Amino acid sequence: MRAIIDRVEDGVAVLVFESGGRAYVPADQLPPGAGEGTVLQIGFHVDTDANASEIAALIDRLRRRTEEHLD
Repeated sequence: MRAIIDRVEDGVAVLVFESGGRAYVPADQLPPGAGEGTVLQIGFHVDTDANASEIAALIDRLRRRTEEHLD
């Protein structure tokens, strides 16, 4: 899967996927040297080492962030 970095604003990179859709990623998570106009190759990997408490903590953190943006 490929995406281009459309822009970086306030420390957040906006990725636009060639197949459609967008993602918002903290800019400090981008590869070194990546910036606006950079094409990224994106891949996903299953974390088979994640345990139930880590998963629950991640879900909780994501819910809190979502709620903060809705307020």
